[in-house]
Amino acid sequence: MQLQVVQPVQPVVVSIAPLQKGMTRASTAQLAQFDNLIVKQTRRGCMQELMGCEAKNEFLISAQPNPNQVLMYSLEESSCFMRTCCKNNRAMKQTVWVGQDESAMDLPNNLPVVMGQKGLTCQLGMCCFNPYLDLFSGQDEPMGKVTVPFYWCIPSYKVFNEENVQEYDIHMPICFGCCVNCFSQGCCNCKIPFYIYRPDQTDRGEGQEIGNIIKQWRGFGTEMFTDADTFTIDFPKDANSDQKARLLGMTFLLNMMQFEGKDRRHGGGRRGGGRRGGGRRGGGRR
Repeated sequence: MQLQVVQPVQPVVVSIAPLQKGMTRASTAQLAQFDNLIVKQTRRGCMQELMGCEAKNEFLISAQPNPNQVLMYSLEESSCFMRTCCKNNRAMKQTVWVGQDESAMDLPNNLPVVMGQKGLTCQLGMCCFNPYLDLFSGQDEPMGKVTVPFYWCIPSYKVFNEENVQEYDIHMPICFGCCVNCFSQGCCNCKIPFYIYRPDQTDRGEGQEIGNIIKQWRGFGTEMFTDADTFTIDFPKDANSDQKARLLGMTFLLNMMQFEGKDRRHGGGRRGGGRRGGGRRGGGRR
């Protein structure tokens, strides 16, 4: 009987080419079809919030013209200690999935659309440890970040791509160079706008924004007793899917820093943008 010599199997090295400029990521590709998004925060943990403890942020994401058709789902990951003791300065992770509810997280081969990672920071307006959000794709690749540097009058959110190049500058409409223009969206509609500009854009007058993120009014009960907010995002016309994902992630940081906290339920303002009586510095409503 002859013995056959079996040759050892050589390992196959598979190289994954880095994402080239202009290519679309698999995780963010579905965002390419949307010109706008509606980001609606649920009332998850509303009894918890009434007792002074922040609940996990949960969002249902849809788009016009079908705002009731949920397309994506997002749930925060953070510890109870962080939410109780650090409030909106806490460290957390916010992930967006394609799906209508929490079951989307367990679906096989369902890559996250975008993931945002925030560390423990100070509140808005401080000179150090400023709020930020690092962004990652569903393949866990760096996608950029959002920062809020020190400011004097109105906070400005800076959006950077994965190459650390600033893409957008986002802030509330400005009047006289240092005040919030409370009437940019009209009178008595309770909308709070944040306009999107190019970082090198010098003309930032009325109508010069290239997109916007607007906090919508949800009714007296919801606004007074919960942290459940709704935002509409109108993307810049030339935004690609990655840029839309970064603006979606930026909306989560905006919600946390501007509209979270027990002060809003007790009529007290806070330095970082309290909703009632927050004053000019944080861009609070008048």
